[in-house]
Amino acid sequence: MYDLYKQTVARKSSLPGIFFEDQKWTFSELLRLTDKIASVYQNLGVKRGDRLGLLMESHPVYPAIWIAATKLGAATGLLNYSQKDKTLQHSIDELQPKLMIVSQILSENLLGIKLPEGCQILVLDDRAISPDNYCDESRKIASFDRLPTAKSLDRLIAQSDERFVRDPDHKASVKDTILFIYTSGTTGLPKAAVISCARYLLLSVGPCSFLRLNADKDLIYNSLPLYHTAGGITGMGQHIVFGMPIALRRKFSASQFWSDCIKYNATVIQYVGELCRYLLSQPEKAEDKAHRVRLAYGNGIRPQVWAEFVNRFNVAQIGEFYGATESNANFCNSENKLGAIGFSSVIAPWAYPVYLIRTDPVTEEVLRDPNTGLCISCNYGEVGQLVGAIRPNDPCRNFDGYTNSQ
Repeated sequence: MYDLYKQTVARKSSLPGIFFEDQKWTFSELLRLTDKIASVYQNLGVKRGDRLGLLMESHPVYPAIWIAATKLGAATGLLNYSQKDKTLQHSIDELQPKLMIVSQILSENLLGIKLPEGCQILVLDDRAISPDNYCDESRKIASFDRLPTAKSLDRLIAQSDERFVRDPDHKASVKDTILFIYTSGTTGLPKAAVISCARYLLLSVGPCSFLRLNADKDLIYNSLPLYHTAGGITGMGQHIVFGMPIALRRKFSASQFWSDCIKYNATVIQYVGELCRYLLSQPEKAEDKAHRVRLAYGNGIRPQVWAEFVNRFNVAQIGEFYGATESNANFCNSENKLGAIGFSSVIAPWAYPVYLIRTDPVTEEVLRDPNTGLCISCNYGEVGQLVGAIRPNDPCRNFDGYTNSQ
């Protein structure tokens, strides 16, 4: 992934890449930051196959932290910053990281957490990092009083040399594991899904291709958490893979959403779950239609919310996705059809073997044809379950699984 991002930066170099609060990071500044972080990792002994844990809010340094790891062949687990105690302990146990990177503001989450033997803690004072300055030596970091063995990542970054001696034996591949993204944990504790480079590319290409995003004309406003597939891949991937400028927000704010879109001149926004309903619950104001947003894409918008959202905020197109982080089956509604989750080809179903099948509305068990024993395809408008054929030799159809095979 590092090599791909380097190619993106070569095309965009001095152009703005990420907007954040009052900061503007160019592509070349972001690559330099990534290289300096990779140098820090190398000095700490990170090597191919190692795992890192990342616990922080959205920030331009966030993607740099995990892209830098791929330069060495390591992978990063993106931890939900709302997790604490038992749930966070479970997530870290699943990951078994060699390095644990945590922002200063979230460092208290690690108190009482048992890390793997030999795991080093790096605390990042992300509020002191800017394109012109990686570290504020005058700031006292309270985290070190609570985590005495921790090191300051921002100070290590400031001291590091971005010139990097790459391991000659490291041969990057699209099959490489680059991330671990955790499931929501709705049916138990979160599971760490394996994300290969190929899967990251596939999930990034989908929105760009189906929704006709334009890296030279569009700017995405991404207020979603970057530990999630929506914010970290389908959103951030447009920047990493295609060179699209993106505006990040540390945490979603319904009251500041449209003001941010106006501030950054955004043309595309992302949503997930009830985000659109939260925006509709805000008092009406002039900013509701004073923006340039033409497209909102994501997953989980309800049909009744869809219609009201489009009418009130004057957003021309909704791009609704349907799928799961670890799934090899996904749908995309690229035709702006209200309430639809997408389509599958009736001419060449073998090209994308993904189906909605009938299930029992009470037990949710799969229903089968009594004569053939086969699953039954849903008709239009029916509730069903999404399934996809697994083809191990096809990176687009393979199921990469979880860190824990159980």
